[in-house]
Amino acid sequence: MSSLPTNAERKKRLPWWLAAGMLDNVRISFIFGPVLILFLDALKFDKGQIGFLLALPLFFQVASVFIVPLIERIGYKLSCIVFFGMRTTILGGLLFTPGIAETYGTSGAFLWVTFIMVIFSFAIVSGLSAAGPWSHEILPTNIRSKIIAMNTFLCSIVVLLSTWFAGFWIKRSEGISDFMFLIGVGAATGVLAVICHGFFPGGKKIKRTSHGKEHFINMLNAFRDKDFVGLLWGIAIFIFIVQGVASFIPLYMKDIIGIDRGDVVYLTMWTTLGTIIAVYFWGWAADRFGGKPVFVTGVMFHILMPFLWSAIPRNAGNLSFYFAVAVSFIGGLVLVAYVIGIDRYLFLTIFPPDKKTSYHSVWFAWTGFFAGLGPLVVGLLLKLFKGFDAADVTFLHLKTNSFMPIFALHIAMPILAIYIIGKIKADSETTTKEFVSQLVESVPFGLFGSLSSIMRYRWAGDEQERIETTRDLGRLDSPFNADELIEALKAPSFDVRYEAIVAIASRKASHRTVSALIDILNGVDIELSATASWALGQMGDKSAIPALRNQLDAPYRILRARSARALAGLGDKEIAPFIHDLLIKETDHALKIAYASALGTLKFMPALKEILALLCEAKNEIFRGELALAVAKIIGSERTYIKLYRNAQEDWATTIGESMMRLKKPMEKLNLNEDLLELVTVCADCFAAEKPSFSDELLWPIFEALPKNYIDKNFQPIFAEFSKRLEQFGTSRREYILLAIHTCDVWLRSNLALRSKNN
Repeated sequence: MSSLPTNAERKKRLPWWLAAGMLDNVRISFIFGPVLILFLDALKFDKGQIGFLLALPLFFQVASVFIVPLIERIGYKLSCIVFFGMRTTILGGLLFTPGIAETYGTSGAFLWVTFIMVIFSFAIVSGLSAAGPWSHEILPTNIRSKIIAMNTFLCSIVVLLSTWFAGFWIKRSEGISDFMFLIGVGAATGVLAVICHGFFPGGKKIKRTSHGKEHFINMLNAFRDKDFVGLLWGIAIFIFIVQGVASFIPLYMKDIIGIDRGDVVYLTMWTTLGTIIAVYFWGWAADRFGGKPVFVTGVMFHILMPFLWSAIPRNAGNLSFYFAVAVSFIGGLVLVAYVIGIDRYLFLTIFPPDKKTSYHSVWFAWTGFFAGLGPLVVGLLLKLFKGFDAADVTFLHLKTNSFMPIFALHIAMPILAIYIIGKIKADSETTTKEFVSQLVESVPFGLFGSLSSIMRYRWAGDEQERIETTRDLGRLDSPFNADELIEALKAPSFDVRYEAIVAIASRKASHRTVSALIDILNGVDIELSATASWALGQMGDKSAIPALRNQLDAPYRILRARSARALAGLGDKEIAPFIHDLLIKETDHALKIAYASALGTLKFMPALKEILALLCEAKNEIFRGELALAVAKIIGSERTYIKLYRNAQEDWATTIGESMMRLKKPMEKLNLNEDLLELVTVCADCFAAEKPSFSDELLWPIFEALPKNYIDKNFQPIFAEFSKRLEQFGTSRREYILLAIHTCDVWLRSNLALRSKNN
């Protein structure tokens, strides 16, 4: 085999490759797409004939299986020049079509165009069979992706400008004469593109031992691959109807919607613009979430298109055109997802590396056959349902037309395709359902914000900027930037890693982020491990429980404390007895408070005695507040206690006075002693009048006076403890007053509920 061109030689010839691509896109814009369909319609071909002609290039893809050996013997470069030259030259024959139609009628013109399309189809398939492998010798390997991106951008600009001009030219002309200019210029431009191919590097003949037999055996064996066969059938069903309907959408816009044929060409420009805007996102999404979720999402979007097409107002002048522009733009944004996703899924998941050529040959031929079958069958169906266009019948408030049954198939067949494709193997942990859910959550503004935050994160230089961009990633709570946060957990800067943990804690939990935090939890950085414990507790994912349980035996107090709190936050009631034992044995005061707080969150009643004892010993006001909250959680509603606590912080005297008075009503319903009720009233008045010396003397006797036969065994030691501490501390320890009122309220309500149940 001859040596391949060096990267330096390839780089030198790149302008010719870029020029060829741009020139060829002028040819395509001027001759194919809606221009060709409108040209055939202007020749008075029926939809069946148009479908047949559009199907020919696709049917010829099957021939690529047998052309490859010939291409290798001739050489890629010579094959491209010969076959692309044949392809472009034969298109010039379309210029004679009006004369033939005038002399031999529509039938003669159809036969002539069929002859041209047969030659064109053979030539284009042969040329593309050579161009694919040759591209590996043309582009420098070290900047291949950048060059492809540049070429895509330049060609997209050319397509937009060429499509605009084609639409402008057709709109200002009548009949088929306007098409002749576009076809002539397109063919001439195509010749220039072929000439540029002569300056490409490489592409020489390949000399090697024939592997034809092995190639065909591998092709046959591909049909034993269940995943590949499932994909073949799923995509066959999908591409059949999608390609078929897409071929006739320009005629739908012209004949059914009533858009001028020049404006119909403009619609392609808007579709291209949508594709340019979205192509980077879908490529990025396929790399991040896998090809299958992306291409199946693209199939789903195709299901929506018939609804959008049907929603376009008919014969409404500019309004119809503007609606069609919006639909075309949306189509460009979303439908490219299939193209990008399927490419990645095929080459990285479905095609075995050692049999890639054989699998690709089967794929190319199979999809070509069914894609070609689509326009042929849809064209015949449109011809069959032609009478619907004239019928004055409505269905679901829409006037029937020949496209309505076809649109129904465009909805049903992709659904069937998704069902079949859903059974084949995945290429990532993200399922299609998860991806679509994340996409819906993020669109539109969250998606733009995610991409913006990712770009700013990538460009961040100094440490403070990296910290801020990491913080922004967490604020967005978008599933699309999870990779950046996981990456930030391994940043060389401690503060960036710390900020990443905090940012992840503020987001919805996912398997990947939880796993990443568990790795940090089990790591060697004590500070970050403790923060990761807290974060896992905040996220609420119970899969973190085993890892957090292991940290209860960690040698560091901070890890044991944080893990106990996190387990409580996750509702791990099974660990409560173990934490209770740790509380009893522990001597460190701060760690005991952490255990007590965790047991309070878990509402572990057996720990109440130890927590109350710890509350009595606590000197720090913040710790006393936390312990009181733990007691309140075990006894009753956390929400009720917090409301009482906050009101008391704002106005202590009024809040306590009113709370005491609210206890009277349930006491009266329980027929408690009148002296007790009077004592409650006087105590409440003393609090309201801000007479702490009197209220201190009256408060603890209230709990002493509660009838012991009304108090069940769970509340008896609690009331006894509160009575004792109220007598000991009075109003100097306000948490006891709050707890006493809270507990009394819970006890009274439970007794009332029990009485109502018994009655």
